[in-house]
Amino acid sequence: MFVLLHSAVFGSKKEYHIYAYDALKVFTLTIEEKKIMIKPVGAGSFLLKENTEYKNQSLGNENLIIQLLSNNKIDIVDGAWVREVPVLDSVVVDVRFLFAEEEELVQYGKGDKQKTILALLYRMDIKSDNVVSKETNLINRALIDSSLRKVWVEKDTGSIIKLSFIYNRITYIINTK
Repeated sequence: MFVLLHSAVFGSKKEYHIYAYDALKVFTLTIEEKKIMIKPVGAGSFLLKENTEYKNQSLGNENLIIQLLSNNKIDIVDGAWVREVPVLDSVVVDVRFLFAEEEELVQYGKGDKQKTILALLYRMDIKSDNVVSKETNLINRALIDSSLRKVWVEKDTGSIIKLSFIYNRITYIINTK
């Protein structure tokens, strides 16, 4: 479910346009107060047949999904498990980041201006005692069931700038800036 992502902020509402393979717009993910909505767009209707909404969610700064998408500094202690981090539907997971390498990423800003950013690449591991089933919401399934999660953190600011997930044998990428 997670793919290349661009965000626009409208007050307390954050909207992310999700792209597959850096080219196809497939979903719009909207976070608003206590709910998250996923809307298929174009080719996304082949992957998700209808709009999906998760209401009454705890979406504070401690929520892993909010931490990954917020563009705020994230404190990572290499190799240390952080216990009971909330995701959606009152599910908690244990999370750990393992440093892999330092690399340069090229990002495009307004007017297609190129910018090179020095990033630290981590593998993100997630453990959950909760059973992930077809009834589990789509966002939790994609996050928890991903076979490989990578997180790029901007070296200077400590904010997450890129995520990669393998879910259902497909690699998805999220750019948070």
